Amino acid sequence: MVLVLSVLSTCLFTSGCINNPVPAAPSESADFDYVVNLEGFKKEAIYEGVQQWIAENFRSAKHVIEYENKEQGVIIGNGVLSGIILDSGMVQLPETASFTMKVEVRDNKMRLSFSKLQIVGRVNSTFFTFETVEIKRQLMQFGDEIAGYLKKSKDKNF
Repeated sequence: MVLVLSVLSTCLFTSGCINNPVPAAPSESADFDYVVNLEGFKKEAIYEGVQQWIAENFRSAKHVIEYENKEQGVIIGNGVLSGIILDSGMVQLPETASFTMKVEVRDNKMRLSFSKLQIVGRVNSTFFTFETVEIKRQLMQFGDEIAGYLKKSKDKNF
């Protein structure tokens, strides 16, 4: 009897320590856009800079870019993010997320649109709130990184 009570109390105690991740609302993992203002940059310079940034920051620009049209100022590619952590409270599992990124450029600005967000290897399409927050945070940094890259390239004197 003491053994049964001991097992039951252990189960009750430890079950309170394990946190089940909170599923994200469908709107949290939906497609989203991010606009970056780039005063003083022409469409062509932004387009070329985005191509160079992709080539330098993704494993292979040839495998990432699915579509590009310089006249329209559009680049569409697929990418992955590593370093997303699934934290159950007792164990942390690293995950990778895949996405599609569309970049549209105009004079003085660009818009990054992200869609088809998915955790690689996950059978269902459920996202957890902390995953969507981290994925969006990392993807939105792309706009700032590209802007910094363009400004740095413009300031270089050969």
